[in-house]
Amino acid sequence: FTSGFQTWAVRKAIASQPGLVASVGRVNAGLNRVQVEQFRLTQAGTTLTLPSLDAELPVFSAASRNVRIKKLVAKGWTIDLTTPVASASAGSPGFGRNPAPAEAGITNPAAAPAQTAAAVFQGVFSQLKLPVDLAVDAVELDGEIILPVAAGQPPARVHVTLTGGQLGAGREGKFTFSATTVLAPTAPVNTLSASGTLAAAMDTPRTFSRLAARIEAEARGPQFPQGTKLSAALTAGQANAGESYTVVIETAGRKLLAVQ
Repeated sequence: FTSGFQTWAVRKAIASQPGLVASVGRVNAGLNRVQVEQFRLTQAGTTLTLPSLDAELPVFSAASRNVRIKKLVAKGWTIDLTTPVASASAGSPGFGRNPAPAEAGITNPAAAPAQTAAAVFQGVFSQLKLPVDLAVDAVELDGEIILPVAAGQPPARVHVTLTGGQLGAGREGKFTFSATTVLAPTAPVNTLSASGTLAAAMDTPRTFSRLAARIEAEARGPQFPQGTKLSAALTAGQANAGESYTVVIETAGRKLLAVQ
């Protein structure tokens, strides 16, 4: 239960993982609280820098895959998506060619389109099964996502906030988010912002039964001096009959798209 030993143990665990590029400044874990400082992880062209993370959760329960987070606070972090990714070599599997039907699990080439379509879309919720039992009472996130833009232009920095909670089995978690970025002053659109709510209902500690998002976005710049707004509502639900999805997009009171 000493921070020095815990930090050493985490660093040793990181060093034992081949190909894992990560570092940590300090770890301090008690029975019901975990604090991490100066964590950095680079993987697949993405670099996460986390100055501090403070999580209230029963540590021993989390170790047995029962993760109940009473409160999670992480601020000042950055997710950098501008890190170059090493390209695959020409001899790598799948590089520069489409897989043969047999490789894709298709035994009858004549039926390939239908089999491919069925294989590609197996539903959303089957892909969202968690490896642990999860409950989140409260979360506060505040950081930046760095995105590449046009060649010769500086990266775009998107400031993101997310607050909310009450996510767990038999409950619907609700979260409020915002995202803003400022681009080059001479760009046709130099300010983008979005805000809204996210909702997720869990039927078991590891699976979801409903997802929903409501987004209000606005763009401003020389091309839109008065600003232009877009609203979107997305829902996905799971029942015995299968999965259902709804997407509605509107602007200035006009419905641009409605899909069920």
